[in-house]
Order: sequence, then C-alpha cells, then structure tokens
Amino acid sequence: MANTQIPNLPVATSLSGTEQIEIVQSGASRRATTQEIANLKGIGPTGATGGAGPTGPTGPTGSASSVAGPTGPTGPTGPTGPTGSASSVAGPTGPTGPTGPTGPTGSASSVAGPTGPTGPTGPTGPTGPTGPTGPTGPTGPQLSTIPENAKVSGYTLLVTDVGKYISITTGGVTVPASVFSAGDPVSIFNNSGSDQTVTQGASVTMYLAGTATTGNRTLAQRGIVTVLCVGTNTFVINGGGLT
Repeated sequence: MANTQIPNLPVATSLSGTEQIEIVQSGASRRATTQEIANLKGIGPTGATGGAGPTGPTGPTGSASSVAGPTGPTGPTGPTGPTGSASSVAGPTGPTGPTGPTGPTGSASSVAGPTGPTGPTGPTGPTGPTGPTGPTGPTGPQLSTIPENAKVSGYTLLVTDVGKYISITTGGVTVPASVFSAGDPVSIFNNSGSDQTVTQGASVTMYLAGTATTGNRTLAQRGIVTVLCVGTNTFVINGGGLT
C-alpha cells in the first residue's frame, strides 16, 4: 500500500497489521505498524480471510454489435525461419517448355570425319544377255604332210628320221641308243605282206604302251606304229598290228 493519510483511506479498508503509520507524541514523531496500534487498544490481529461466497447467476448475454470494430494495423513481419533440410523425395518433373528457335548453321568443318564401316555386299544382279558372236578368225596353216623315208632292207633309225615315217618292205627296223632326245617321234609302216620286227637296240629300253613289257616287237603286214623317245635311251611303242 502506498503512503496515504488516514482521513483519506476509503471506508472498510482491510489492514493486515504490517502497514506503517506515522505518530506524533510530545513533539516527537515515530512510525508504528497498524498491529502495534491495534495492540494498544486490546484489538487482536486480523483473522484469516473467509472463503468466497457462491457465484451469483450469470447475467444475460448482450446483443451482438452490428458495428464492426476497426481492423488493427498489420504487425511487423517476423524474422525468416531457418531453411529446412533438402528433401530426399524428388518432386514431379515440370512440363517440357516450348522448343527454342533453331540456331544458325555453323561453318563447314575443314577436318574430314572418319569413314564409316563398309556395308554388307548387296545381292548379285541377274546375268545380262549374251553379246553377239564375234567374227571368225582366220584359218590356221594346214598341217604339213609327214615325210616318208622308204627302205627295202633292214634299217637303223637316225636322228634325221624325227617327224618322218619309215616305209619298210623287208629286214625290219632297229631303235638305237644315244641318238634321240625326249619328245622325238618316229613312225614305222610295214609296207609288205609279211611281219616285220622292230628291234630294241643295245642299252635301249622300249616299253609296249600301257604295259611294263620291254623288248623287240612284231609289226604285222600293213601295220603302223609310232616310237616316241621319253627319256635317255627310253622309248614307248604303240600302234595298229603290233604285238
């Protein structure tokens, strides 16, 4: 309680006994508590406050005002709160924006790019039509006739007989050694009505064609054979009427 003069206290002021009051006696001034003054008059201390009485009935609610009160001014914006942690869930992708305009074409590169791989070989096309037949070439030279070397008695072949035929009537023909080279041919014709002998000379091997048989051969009448040198002193004999 603030300092208040006693004549100015309201009626039925409740005192607790601790309030100080200034008193004057015989010209001297001192302070005393309200309890000390009560004790001088035989008044006991203030008792405890009694319990609250029952609450009276609630009065009727007043009618609502039809006049809205003025809106108060907007308060200042509060400080921005801290930024939250990044979300671990990706948000939906927004729609694709419109395509921008095409930029200008760049200048041609001066560096050639690598050659791509060779593609597979395509199918073979159909065969074209046959072209026209060319002109016939000139006729080759006619083969020359085989020269004859006619003999009427026994005869031994010479190298000059190569490419000729020996016409023998009697005595037979001998094939000698060390005269002919491989590839030299000589033909023999038995121009008589009796057999003639083709003799295998000394150091000569003369095979009957198609066999491994060697030695002298018999040529029947009007028979003809060819004796071919196939190696050094080696011959093959073959023909019609030969045994």
